[in-house]
Amino acid sequence: MLIEKGTHSPDYKSSVQASLAFLAMVLQRIEKSQGDEEQISLFLAEHKHQLNGMLLQAMPSAVSFFNVNTSLSALIPENCFCFGKIMSQFTLGERWINLELSLAAYQLALQISSCKKFPEQWSKAQYNLAIAYNNRIRGDRADNLEHAISACQLALQISTREAWPELWAMTQCNLAITYGNRICGDRADNLEKSIAAYQSAQKVYTRLSFPEQWARTEYNLAIAYSNRIRGVRADNLEQAIFDCQFAFQVYTLESFPEQWAMTQSNLAIAYYNRIRGDRADNLKQSIIAAKSALEVYTRETFPEQWAKAQYCQAVAYFGDLRGDRAYNLEQTIACSHLALEVYTREAFPEQWVLTLNNLANAYCNRIRGHRADNIELAIHTHFDFLEFSFISFRAATARHLTDSGIISNSLTNSKHFLSCKPLFK
Repeated sequence: MLIEKGTHSPDYKSSVQASLAFLAMVLQRIEKSQGDEEQISLFLAEHKHQLNGMLLQAMPSAVSFFNVNTSLSALIPENCFCFGKIMSQFTLGERWINLELSLAAYQLALQISSCKKFPEQWSKAQYNLAIAYNNRIRGDRADNLEHAISACQLALQISTREAWPELWAMTQCNLAITYGNRICGDRADNLEKSIAAYQSAQKVYTRLSFPEQWARTEYNLAIAYSNRIRGVRADNLEQAIFDCQFAFQVYTLESFPEQWAMTQSNLAIAYYNRIRGDRADNLKQSIIAAKSALEVYTRETFPEQWAKAQYCQAVAYFGDLRGDRAYNLEQTIACSHLALEVYTREAFPEQWVLTLNNLANAYCNRIRGHRADNIELAIHTHFDFLEFSFISFRAATARHLTDSGIISNSLTNSKHFLSCKPLFK
């Protein structure tokens, strides 16, 4: 937690000095170990109680503190980069504090270092700052992404493809990810910029020179093309499938099992949405890809991804009208129930609703079992879905009416407004 003491109180000033002294100790350790991240991580684990809100509040004062202690001033740039990187990956303590300290470390390094004197280090700091903003928990998400884009663009002004090709490609990929997640601006424009940045990175990340980075870029391009708004939808989906297949040239089950499973899962979605080709064949390919992903994704190790693969199978089986319809509907029901083990109303409300809706439709169309029993199961499932939808709609309506000034906050917070009994109890 952040310290709430007055900034002029003796206790506060003493705490700031103690935190800055600890920061100096960390930077000296980094200098002495020549940036040994494992050694520094162990040291920070022993002193994790000092990685707190007080240190975060003290860091903006570090420049003046180190200027007074001239022997320490040389420690700041390179060692702050290292400290920021370590904190971004530090698993102990509160995640948001670690990310804020990482962000503050990069900002401190950039305050001291000059892009003219240390262009490569400065560009790396901007690159890492962009990652920190992308991962940031605090602050407004849209603002954080805008800061990340600005940091990437600043880095690209200095780290050119000719001077530092690998850093340039890394920054292009980071920029592409950020544009893909961007909230501000036009969604179609953002996706075009994301695709363009990935394609720029591929000028350096070739299959022969950087196989792993090339495969990762192909995987990300597949996602971008699946989501693309501009262009012909059928062409975009074909490109997404091609990109997944290219990624498999490197992402094999033996060498990169998790990345292979991620790509299989992405391929399953692309085949399900595919417009060209025979619909039944596309659904069959979607089911094969989802099942392949489950060779890696287990309920215990990758619960969310496992549930997603189960859901992909469920919708593909339901859509397949050419095969054994009775079998396909049984598979839809079985896969939906498995997905619901993870997709609960509390943890994944959107996915829970989609899975319930698919399950209810499967029960409505079910061939096996007693027709009356199947209809009852469909009704029960639909009621769960509709009750949740009604509650969500009621809450959204309350927010809208309040925001519009149609009703007052006091009314929306009153027992009368919120005590409407849910339907279908």
